[in-house]
Amino acid sequence: MKRVVLVGAGYTSVWAYRAIVRRMPRAHVTVVTERPRHSFHGYTAETLAGRLTVGAANSSVAEACPRARVLIGAVTDVDPEHRTVGVAGPDGACSRLAYDELVVATGARERLDSVPGLAEHGHGLRHEHTLSALRARLHAALDEPGTTEVAVVGGGLAGVETAAAIAQLDPRLRVCLLSSGRPAAQLADVPGGCERVMTELERCGVRVRSGVRAAAVDASGVDLTDGSRVEAPIVVSALGSAATALPGLEPHAQPDGRLVVDRTLAVRPGVWAAGDCAAMPRPEGSAQPWYPADALHAINAGTRAGRNVVAGLRGRRPREFRYTELGKIATFGRSRAVGSMLGVPLGGLPLALIRQVLFVWFIPSRRQALRMLRWRTTAPVTTRRLTAAAPRTALA
Repeated sequence: MKRVVLVGAGYTSVWAYRAIVRRMPRAHVTVVTERPRHSFHGYTAETLAGRLTVGAANSSVAEACPRARVLIGAVTDVDPEHRTVGVAGPDGACSRLAYDELVVATGARERLDSVPGLAEHGHGLRHEHTLSALRARLHAALDEPGTTEVAVVGGGLAGVETAAAIAQLDPRLRVCLLSSGRPAAQLADVPGGCERVMTELERCGVRVRSGVRAAAVDASGVDLTDGSRVEAPIVVSALGSAATALPGLEPHAQPDGRLVVDRTLAVRPGVWAAGDCAAMPRPEGSAQPWYPADALHAINAGTRAGRNVVAGLRGRRPREFRYTELGKIATFGRSRAVGSMLGVPLGGLPLALIRQVLFVWFIPSRRQALRMLRWRTTAPVTTRRLTAAAPRTALA
């Protein structure tokens, strides 16, 4: 029986698992993950706005990969010569796991260490505990007299949506978005996209400081690279993420930590990598050298990696990874959105509905998707009770 090890339990691993078991049902697949739940990051804005509880869209890895062995632990090293990985369990016990094919899909970590003081005084967005802490802080601010300044560092799509979601909670939360370039620059190829984003931010009451970077963060605000300062006791990081190469694979990593892969997503014989942890090259002649780090690319790259794993196990030639972007969307509430789908500029309620359908479709556990939809239609969260506990069905 062929042994396949998937490192990580994000989008790439889940869709690689699906591709493998569909084509080789008898393969022995092991998923090594530090967390027993797959984190779905698409609903950050809804979570901050109080329309979803923290983790409501997250899925049990065992549900998402029902025919895999799920091993809770951290990979300590990779030995590609002997095709083994070291795993440290939650109790500290170490073991070695043999594989015929290995897929590295560790994703990336938040760049909280990229700005002095941000890790100590800022709030991240990627994990349940950091989102819970941010919501609790926002709740506490609304119980205080007067207004509270909030600084969102990072002007990408995540930063824009986060700033708008917080600003719409209550007028007493005054939000300033700090962007090194044009906010939502990913929408620059959408006709009027960036301008429409600025209009929506203004409508939400978000102040924008563009052309500046955060130089340092402390308990009361953010120092900027132009010498000015934004006073804000609540600082949120939307700076994106950075990869960290696994021990044993450092020779195959770029300085930014991403693993170098060829166009079939191979690192070396028997080792594949995809998603945020990999520098995935675009086809020759593309305007940009690498595919971007986002969920849709990770999903499709995971599918290709899984198919190529099966091809390798069967002695067949792997195929190149190619993906045409489905769309880019920034949302500003339940019925307002800016972006494009399949190259067609869209906005408003139609685009917001398309986004909701796609997001539910890409929740890897059908059971969790149904739980979330059932809970949303029966027990919505109010914006004033940001820290309210989720119903058991929403987090099962």
